[in-house]
Amino acid sequence: PGRQETIRTMLNSPDPLLRYTAVRNYIPTDSATLLQYLAPLLNDPVRSVRTETANRLSTFRETSFNEFQLPAFRKALDEYKKSLEY
Repeated sequence: PGRQETIRTMLNSPDPLLRYTAVRNYIPTDSATLLQYLAPLLNDPVRSVRTETANRLSTFRETSFNEFQLPAFRKALDEYKKSLEY
């Protein structure tokens, strides 16, 4: 498999460090694919994974998210912003 396919697989790893690294390094061919694969991680149980996901998806308009993704995005983005205050 190619590098990006391997990274995409890591998005589902049980290891949070691998998920975090995958979120940071996943570069799909188009933005719709990025949203498709990263949006589920907005609900990740690990804060650093959620906040990095929000950071990566922060360039998307809110209308890009569905009714379930948008509240998770807003919450994770708020967590990300608060983490910058320290």
